[in-house]
Amino acid sequence: MHARIATALTLMLVLTSSTAAAGQETSGQSGTSELLAGLATEEVEAGVLRVLGDGVRELAGSIGRSGLTDELAIGLDGSVWLMGDRKLLELGAEQELPYPDGRTREDVPGLVQVGSDGTPWIVAHDGCTEGISARWTLYSHDGTAWRPRLERAGTVHEGLDFRLQPDGPVWALRETERPGGGRFLRLDGDAWNRLPKHPADKPKANNIRSWDVAPDGTLWLRRKTAVSRLTDEGWSPVAGLPGYGFVIGSDGAARTLALGGESIVIRTLKENGDKQRLEVPLPDGGTTSAWWNPGVLGPDASLWASFKTAQPCGVMCSHLISCDGLGRFDGTAWRRFLTDWCVQEIDIDVDGIVWVRAASTSPGDVVTLEDGTELQTLDLARDSIETYVITPDAASAVE
Repeated sequence: MHARIATALTLMLVLTSSTAAAGQETSGQSGTSELLAGLATEEVEAGVLRVLGDGVRELAGSIGRSGLTDELAIGLDGSVWLMGDRKLLELGAEQELPYPDGRTREDVPGLVQVGSDGTPWIVAHDGCTEGISARWTLYSHDGTAWRPRLERAGTVHEGLDFRLQPDGPVWALRETERPGGGRFLRLDGDAWNRLPKHPADKPKANNIRSWDVAPDGTLWLRRKTAVSRLTDEGWSPVAGLPGYGFVIGSDGAARTLALGGESIVIRTLKENGDKQRLEVPLPDGGTTSAWWNPGVLGPDASLWASFKTAQPCGVMCSHLISCDGLGRFDGTAWRRFLTDWCVQEIDIDVDGIVWVRAASTSPGDVVTLEDGTELQTLDLARDSIETYVITPDAASAVE
């Protein structure tokens, strides 16, 4: 779940296009306020609650290799799920779902998605040999067992990806043999329909970086140099959205972000064609050389981000040297939560409640950089990973 600004120049925006607009619920959803009311919690600081309960503890103690999970997922039906090494657990319910055919979390590369009808969906593969998986399969759970719905054989990277649309079809991207390419499909009833292929006049520049489905059913994708959407006339390029972290919001607007030395720039294209540009200053004079991930753009357009600082030590290496908790930018100023904790994951549910997984830290090794500078590193205390919630009232309260 981690990404380094220094190497990837990305800030992940957890997709909220599948949720209802702030303060509303889609049909068939009970929302998560009711779920939260039924969970045991305790207040750890103003407006922040720690979620307790046998379910969380049971999962943390019995799921295998690490004994812990640091990933959660919010369903379109308002359910909240924790993803373990060998199974899924729904908070506030008795439902536990082992992964298909004895697979582990390593064989399930993405997060579980849950439809408005409560059906869980996942993608799993059969293991990789020299980077190539024998088969990728999209599954749905019918209440009794996992049911295969779509397959892709013999490919690299992420062979299958999918999106659920509230009260709508299932969308899938099946990767081609060329990394970064793919073909979009839509599940209408029990049949998969192939959608028009997006143009690829320059293969490397046209690799699919991210994609999403708007509330009105419009398919969007972002490539290295352009954003496009699928209309009745075919794929149409959309100007004015440079940057990274492409996402479709619950209001139907498309957004991208770009990272500067001391700010994050969010660009918005509304459904009516209006464009907006918001420059978000980093808190406390920080710079984007810090380790940023994850970040969430909420349905009220507020920006949530965790703050970690890491010293790069190679292409795929960094030394964690500080954790500064969680921040929310409301358009004017930052507000801080869970100071000194390392936030692992953020998600926002249909009620606007923010769910957070965070861990404390302990002193790690002292490392020496090439210039002779010595750094005290930090280790994540994985046995301290906890689930927290922040309600909309607490998030917007003025200190």
